Amino acid sequence: MAQVAETMHKGSCMLSKSELDLFSVPPTQVVMEKGFWEDVDPIASISSSDTIEFLCAANSGVYTDLASSYLYVKAKITTAAGGNMCADTQVGLSNLWMHALFSQVEIFLNNKLVTPSSTAYPYRAYIETILNFSKDTKDSHLTSALFYKDKAAKMDVVNPLAQDAKVNMGLKQRHAYTHESKSVAMEGRIHSDLFVQDHYILGAVPIKIKL
Repeated sequence: MAQVAETMHKGSCMLSKSELDLFSVPPTQVVMEKGFWEDVDPIASISSSDTIEFLCAANSGVYTDLASSYLYVKAKITTAAGGNMCADTQVGLSNLWMHALFSQVEIFLNNKLVTPSSTAYPYRAYIETILNFSKDTKDSHLTSALFYKDKAAKMDVVNPLAQDAKVNMGLKQRHAYTHESKSVAMEGRIHSDLFVQDHYILGAVPIKIKL
């Protein structure tokens, strides 16, 4: 023990490992009474605006857990005139389509912008998805944001109706959800720094999200 003390930083204190703490009674969390989910709709009609804004109004005594928040999007692909596509239309969608729909995400706390303005949001979402999640995760719940891995050496194949030997299978899988202008519902977490940290946001602080 003396040898350990000699090598310790003078500002550090000794502790035991939790794996060896077999007999003590664990503490009880008493500061949070309950939690609940709340649906937040866009401020304005989506069809009348180039951007989509959400406002979580200030609510004293209630904290917001952004790390457990999800974005829900329902979309479809149409013709330029707004009509439905034909079955043989060679149109597909990019990977992780839910995030590819938005060029940037801005977060305001108390009407102050707290995130850097950047139009690289789709790239950040894609790179973080590729690097931070396992194959099992990508093959399961990340498909809810329409993530289907593109086939190596086939990413330049843009026809989702091509034969299986020539087609990009990721593109073909995504195309199956939207061909003939079918609507597809997607859900996922926003790729922003505030949404990947565990601290709650004070209830007295209004939160505005601009996509």
